[in-house]
Amino acid sequence: MKKKTIVAIVGMTIFVLVAVAVNWKFSLLSNLFPSEGSQSPESPSVEAGAQTEDNYFENARYSRSQSREEALAMLNEIVNDDAVDEDTRKNAYAEVVAYAKITEGEAALENVLKAKGFEECIVFLTSDTATVVIAAETLSDQQSAQIFDAVLAQTGFESGSVKIVTYP
Repeated sequence: MKKKTIVAIVGMTIFVLVAVAVNWKFSLLSNLFPSEGSQSPESPSVEAGAQTEDNYFENARYSRSQSREEALAMLNEIVNDDAVDEDTRKNAYAEVVAYAKITEGEAALENVLKAKGFEECIVFLTSDTATVVIAAETLSDQQSAQIFDAVLAQTGFESGSVKIVTYP
């Protein structure tokens, strides 16, 4: 396979992972420091009984989804481009399959954590790391152990590859 092609695929993968991380951090910061034009819960345009709590988890899921869709679109272009050599197309297809497995793993782990009583959470997986964001001020040692056990069981990662973040 051509060295340029490999570098392009690796570069694109790194770019996507950085984009996901930046979107996640930006979403976190935008929730901590709302802009002046954002509506407050007391705003008259908010319907009575409507949820006014923080949308961090919704925003993070949306950002993660958008970043993945963009990356998958680029990879699918490579897979479907007849001008691209076969090895490059196979590598791009392997990346598409990897994204599918990561997405499936994140959803499964989020469901397991919700079943264990963590009402709101989001999981960010890479090929060798997991970051779990839990809606909580703090976590007890028992809760942290539950999360670590769930992540390690679902992913097979080493405990040093797992990071738990609380989001109030």
